[in-house]
Amino acid sequence: MNKKFIFDLDLTLYSERDYIDTENESKYYNSFKTKNFLRKLLLKLPYKKYIFTNANLEHAKVVLDKINLKNIFVNIMSSDLAGDQYKPNLPIYHEVIKDFKIKEDDEIYFFEDQEINLKTAKEKFNWNTVLISPDKYVKKKYIDYKFNTIEEAILFFNVEYNFKKQNGGTSVHWQKSECIRQYGGKTEEPPKPTAEDGNSAFIRHVVEKKGPYVNITRPQQIKKLELFLENKQRLKKISKKIINYVRFHLQRLQKGGRKRYYVLRVTTDKAVGFKFNKLADSMNNLKEIIRNANKILNNEGKVIFSMVYPDSHYKSKKETKYIHQAHTFAMGRDENTLIVYDNSGEYKYTGKESYLDNYKYVINTLKKGRNLIFFPIVEGIKKYDEILDKDQGGCIAYIDTLVDDKLIQKPPLDNILIKGDKDDTWLYNASNNKINKL
Repeated sequence: MNKKFIFDLDLTLYSERDYIDTENESKYYNSFKTKNFLRKLLLKLPYKKYIFTNANLEHAKVVLDKINLKNIFVNIMSSDLAGDQYKPNLPIYHEVIKDFKIKEDDEIYFFEDQEINLKTAKEKFNWNTVLISPDKYVKKKYIDYKFNTIEEAILFFNVEYNFKKQNGGTSVHWQKSECIRQYGGKTEEPPKPTAEDGNSAFIRHVVEKKGPYVNITRPQQIKKLELFLENKQRLKKISKKIINYVRFHLQRLQKGGRKRYYVLRVTTDKAVGFKFNKLADSMNNLKEIIRNANKILNNEGKVIFSMVYPDSHYKSKKETKYIHQAHTFAMGRDENTLIVYDNSGEYKYTGKESYLDNYKYVINTLKKGRNLIFFPIVEGIKKYDEILDKDQGGCIAYIDTLVDDKLIQKPPLDNILIKGDKDDTWLYNASNNKINKL
C-alpha cells in the first residue's frame, strides 16, 4: 500500500492574500507570492504528490512556477487533459485514478478548498479528504481533516509522519507554534473576510458563469454580491460588463424561491463538458440516466437530457479516436403524451441511420406507449447569436431559450404563446400539434 497526496491548485496551495485579483492577465500572474515555506514543507513530506485542478494545464504550470512549487509534483491532471471534464463530476476522478496509477489499496489524501469536490472523493472513492479553508466549519462525514491554511495541513502530516516513524504510534497531538519552530518559516493566520477580499472566488465564479455555486446558501450569495456592489473603490477597477452581470445575477437570486421555474437535467458521464469530440455512451450508463430521467418525469413532468450523439457515426475515420459529440434536448410527459423539445425537430427520431439508435432508444423507453409529439421549431426563439462566446452548441442554446421563456412544460400544452425575438407571436396547441402565427 502506498500513500499518495493529491492537491487542488487554486485557493488550496495559495490563499487570496497571495495574489492580486485583476482582469489584467500579466499583472495577475506576476502578482503571485512565492511559497518558500510551503515548498520546504512539501519536500520534507516523503510521499508522491500530484496536482488535480479544474484549471487548464498552462495555468497550472505558470502558477506553480510563480509560487515556487515547480518540480515537486509527479503529475498534473487538469480539465483540458481530461477532455473538458471538471470536478465534482465523476469522469475526471476516473482520469486521475488512471493517470496517477492509483491502486485499490493505495491510501489517498486529497487537499481541496471546495467541499463539494471532497464529497465526491470520499463518497465515491473513499479518499482521505482534507479541507483547506479559513471559514468557520461544521463537521461533515465526508471531510476527515480541516485546516485554515495549506501550511498548517502539511505541518501536521510532517509531524504525524515523524511521530509514527519514531514511536510507532497511530495518532499525534501537536501544537502549531512548536511545529513552526521545528521546521522554520511561518504560516499566515487566516484572512479576515471583507467586502473586497472575502468574495473574489465567489465573484469570479459568478462572472465566469460556471453555474450554481453550491457551497454557500442563497442568502449568503445575495449578501456577498451586495457587499461586492457596495465597494465603490473596487468597482472602479472592474469593467461595466462584469458589474452589470453581477447585478443581473443578484436580481435573479433575489427573485428566486421555491416557486421559481426550473427544469432538472440529467446527463451521461461522457456528455459532460463542452468539447465536441467525445467517447460513446455505454449502454449501462445510458440505462442509468434513463432511470433517473424517468423518476424526474414522474415527479416534475419535465426534464432536460444530455447524451453523446452520434453513437457510431464516423467510426471509419482515423483522424481522432474521440469521434462523437454531445446532444441536449428536453421532454415533458403526462399519462398520455410525451413531448420532445429538440432544435433538430423530428430529424433524429425519424432518421434511418444506425447512429441514431441510442437517441431513439431513450425516447422510446421514456415514451412507454404514450403519444409522441415534437415541439415546433420557431426560428425566432433560437438564440444562435449568443452561441459563439459561450462554448456551447445550438442544442443547448435552444433549450436554454425554452427554459428562459418557460416553454418546457408537462402536457397537455394548449393555447401556448410563443414569442419571437421581434414582435412575432405564435399560438401552439399540442392536442392537435398545430401552431398558428398571430
